[in-house]
Amino acid sequence: MLTRLEIERNRVIETEDHSLSSDSTTSMPSSQQESPPSKQSDAPRPTPSSASPDSGNWWLELEAYVERMFILFSIYTLSIGPMYWHYIDARQGNGNTLLAAFYEPLRLLGELFPLFGKCLNWYVSLWVG
Repeated sequence: MLTRLEIERNRVIETEDHSLSSDSTTSMPSSQQESPPSKQSDAPRPTPSSASPDSGNWWLELEAYVERMFILFSIYTLSIGPMYWHYIDARQGNGNTLLAAFYEPLRLLGELFPLFGKCLNWYVSLWVG
């Protein structure tokens, strides 16, 4: 059990500590003063996968997604060159029908967009000879 003298001593020490800390913060320039801890600092920071649309990360994620899709489409389109004869066999029923189904969208795109079709025919002619 604390005596009355110890209780008074603790009060004086707490008061002195409090006055020292308030004096030291007022004598410092405002840029060096410590701000009181806020409740926001305890909150977890958002990660790129949980970022809200307002944070600006969504644009980078969208850009990365579009780049990946462009690269995949380019690889898909360029892969018809070495596979052309296998594709023709599959379309005529002599080969794997899954292969014919895989490359059929390129034929349809070539019919819908004549410029794409001409470029694709030129590319295939490099492989066919």
